[in-house]
Amino acid sequence: MIKAKHLIDKIASRKILEQAADDALDALDDKAVWYAKKFIAKREERIDRIQNMIILGIYPHKKYKPVKHLENGKMRDIFPLDFDPWSILFHAVKIVIEPIINRILIFDTSAGIEDKGQVFAALRTKRAIRRYKKLTHFSQSDLKKFYVSIPHDVILDSLRYCIDDELFIDLIICTMLDYYDTKIDDILQAEHERKMEYCKWASDVLYPRRVKRGIIIGSCIRQLIGNLVLCHIDRIMTEKHKVKGYHRHCDDTIMLGDSIYRTNYLLNVLDGECNKLGLCIKASSYVSVLKDEEKDIDGRALDYVGYVF
Repeated sequence: MIKAKHLIDKIASRKILEQAADDALDALDDKAVWYAKKFIAKREERIDRIQNMIILGIYPHKKYKPVKHLENGKMRDIFPLDFDPWSILFHAVKIVIEPIINRILIFDTSAGIEDKGQVFAALRTKRAIRRYKKLTHFSQSDLKKFYVSIPHDVILDSLRYCIDDELFIDLIICTMLDYYDTKIDDILQAEHERKMEYCKWASDVLYPRRVKRGIIIGSCIRQLIGNLVLCHIDRIMTEKHKVKGYHRHCDDTIMLGDSIYRTNYLLNVLDGECNKLGLCIKASSYVSVLKDEEKDIDGRALDYVGYVF
């Protein structure tokens, strides 16, 4: 694979920064909020300042203060940063890396991808179930505290897999990772031990401890980075292990299998690959027979991306 180069030059270009400023303003719920007005009043001067930051590689110190935010029915801690320069820098990074990341993802990935949301995931799942009629079992899994559990070194390794630009990597470190550590190793370790005790499919692949973790919830590039980190596992499962009916929506993954043994094996492999990256599949993940009322097969309905199959 040819790695992308000279990304820092693209991000520092006036065209990208102007677009990033527009995107950051468009993303605001309240366009009349005081910091938006302050930025707009001296827009050219402030974009000049952000451009100089990128060229010199010198960025202001960030302060992380958690704020409660309701998202998809869950109360989460987000860490809002100053609109200027951080929101604009995040959007500039997104503009540049989105096409790079999206072209290396498998087709059956959704969430955070243009035209690939819940409806796309539902249609692909429905198609797989109809196509692979002999695959009567499925697994469903998701990750424990996904975004705040991703190890920093895994993020950087994933970026270096497709990008050859250390100045750009330094920008990612400054904007996303510096001074940020969620310190949730104990929570993840407890989940791992619970999984090892109660789940037949749990992998004994060594699970790492005590690493710096987390990307900021609330950043416009978190889903891009999450997809990039997990695309390596997607390819292992679909290309090496030939899994059918595989689909991943953010960190929620489903797979089809022809027996309870095969499907448990696939979930065991997936668990092991996640362990290698320092990610933890929840103990509540499971394998089941797919319910089929027409054939009078008693099992469990697949509840996925807001639809029931």
